[in-house]
Amino acid sequence: MPFKEGHKLSGNRKGIGNKNTADLKTAIANFTLGKFETINTLYEELSPKEKADFLTKLLPYILSRLASIEATGANGEALNFTINLKPTDGSRDQQGVLPDTDRPE
Repeated sequence: MPFKEGHKLSGNRKGIGNKNTADLKTAIANFTLGKFETINTLYEELSPKEKADFLTKLLPYILSRLASIEATGANGEALNFTINLKPTDGSRDQQGVLPDTDRPE
């Protein structure tokens, strides 16, 4: 059988996860659940900066990373749009600019 373009010779089908990765995630989750009280006690002993560092390093393992997107029009050209603001309390004019008398100095 000759090779045809687009024919995949081996590996998982597209979208099928790696079994080793799933097993590792499960093992890490089980380990951390068993140590939750210890981790919580140690967390409370950290300085505010260390707490922020801890959470920053932990979040990528908890939350999925969001991919950035770029919005374009047909054929990839830039999108052009206008936003018109209407005052609800009369304190701003129609362009959304403060009247001269209300501007902070």
